[in-house]
Amino acid sequence: MSLILSLDLKSIEKANYIICQTYQYLSFIKIGHVALSNLDVSKLNTFDIPIMLDLKFFDITSTVEKAILGYSTKIENLKIFTISAACQDETIKMSLKSSFKPFFVLHLSSDIVGIDKSKIIKRVEEIINLGGQNFICPPFLIKDFRENFKDTIALATPGVRNDHSNDDHLSTVSASKAKELRTNHIIVGRPIYNSNEPKNIAKEYYEQFIST
Repeated sequence: MSLILSLDLKSIEKANYIICQTYQYLSFIKIGHVALSNLDVSKLNTFDIPIMLDLKFFDITSTVEKAILGYSTKIENLKIFTISAACQDETIKMSLKSSFKPFFVLHLSSDIVGIDKSKIIKRVEEIINLGGQNFICPPFLIKDFRENFKDTIALATPGVRNDHSNDDHLSTVSASKAKELRTNHIIVGRPIYNSNEPKNIAKEYYEQFIST
């Protein structure tokens, strides 16, 4: 179980301040489009915390493979990347041969209207049969994933909110509820980096999800 900090910031100074305040509670730092398009990630002071690259790769196999290798030369301590579950099976299989760990994205926590869960579960089954074990799982799917796949897969859940704003996440869950539902990792960004007390907020999520 771990706390992943989503670092969607445009200022390297603020990014390093937030990491400095929270590093003792973090297992991974997630960087995505916002950080990569605005920051020189080589200047991040990560305290040697592993990096999750969240770009949700979706392209032909050779393009995804080259992109992953390219980013690995620019991002120190890259350990995890996210990839769309809608990729072709060939691309899925390629990603599983990478020296980095793929987490497959089935659905976003900002879109829960008209969801056919049976199609999502079927795709998870297909990816598991290909060898996949790690999934980005929005709050509204945790229960279904656990009922269908028990503890054979690892789940990382965004949209984790306690008494903080939901922002654009339509599907949310508290840290304590996420623990009860048995997700493996929680991903928290804005409640931490938009707070005047990021250290205390990170500690709150850490303690509710991991320590208690």
